[in-house]
Amino acid sequence: MTRKTQVTALAQRTLAFAAALLCVLSPLSAAEPFDYFVNSWQVIGLKDYNDGTRITPQNELLLGDKSKLRLSCGPSPTPLSRQQTKTLLDGWLPIILLQTETGGVRYEFTLWATPLPTVKDWRAAFHWPTEGENFLNWIKVKATNLGRSPTGAHVRLDRLGTNTAALAQWRVKLPPRKSAETAFRVPFVAVSRAGTFDAEDAGVWLKRTARFWRDLLDQGAHIAVPCEKVTQALRAAHVCQFIANDHGVLHGGEGFYDEFYIRDGGYQILELEEAGLWDAAAKAMDAYLRAQRPDGRFETQKDQFDANGQALWVLWQYWQITGDRDWLRRAYPQMRRAVEWIKKARREASSDSPFAGVLPTAPADGEFLWDAKHHIVGYDLWNLRGLLCTADAARALD
Repeated sequence: MTRKTQVTALAQRTLAFAAALLCVLSPLSAAEPFDYFVNSWQVIGLKDYNDGTRITPQNELLLGDKSKLRLSCGPSPTPLSRQQTKTLLDGWLPIILLQTETGGVRYEFTLWATPLPTVKDWRAAFHWPTEGENFLNWIKVKATNLGRSPTGAHVRLDRLGTNTAALAQWRVKLPPRKSAETAFRVPFVAVSRAGTFDAEDAGVWLKRTARFWRDLLDQGAHIAVPCEKVTQALRAAHVCQFIANDHGVLHGGEGFYDEFYIRDGGYQILELEEAGLWDAAAKAMDAYLRAQRPDGRFETQKDQFDANGQALWVLWQYWQITGDRDWLRRAYPQMRRAVEWIKKARREASSDSPFAGVLPTAPADGEFLWDAKHHIVGYDLWNLRGLLCTADAARALD
């Protein structure tokens, strides 16, 4: 098996260039909180689970029942807001760090997700939803008295919904310059016995979470550049893709663009391939092969014809990177059926039509042409690319 290791995916190149430029231009010190985004969303979750917990720009947690979990702290508890910059542990782990100061106390919040501690095999449940889709959100809090006199720390969790209610709170007296810690445990979907997880050790589960994600990415290619932000951005992108995936199927996001797109997926799967994350790439290819219509055309979004050509390119590209001829031999009949659809679709216009030989009219979201009255040049170009890829595959199998 041959594997190409060059990093050429468009999304990776764009993000890496932006991060490299920021490394040169940014005046931020290494210790100052940094986030690429002004309207910053984040996610904590587990690999290949259907859902993850999204963290809003206001630093609220979106739970499974569509309610929000709001974190507040201080003498008269003030909600966290956009003022607190999200950062990630080590710059890329799905462990979110937030910090604020109020009433002479520094509050440090650490947010992450784990399997429910009641699962029989927590190691397997980190890797795949082996015992159900629910998971546990952890919120660890460290409060430090910054002053020279005793003071109190106060943290409150409110569930926002039809009926807003205080879910939990913590009060503690702090001697001068001293700290105290606690942890809140909130299932993504509520469980019948709310106190089931109260005795679980936050430190143990935090270490397990960090170890799982480090071990997972260590299975792939190690790519590093002098600018640390670039390296971290790439690793964070891999993690976000694993969380967005549902049972091996590539999704564009978690709770937003949360479905499989053949076209976007072409670059997402290239990311996994070039990172050497072969198990995830192989599972994603199965979803491509299942996305073929009875007439031979590949489709996930209705009548977006470029997906057919792009699917052919994805199948061909997977063979190019892995060198797996046996896999190509199994996939080729489906590639050929997609080509037959192209040949038939090109004959729909009469020979005297100015559109003879091109694909029929169709809607196009990128061009905002939803009336389906236009011939989209990009659709033809992608299907031409798919034809060339299929011809190359045929020669390789001859």
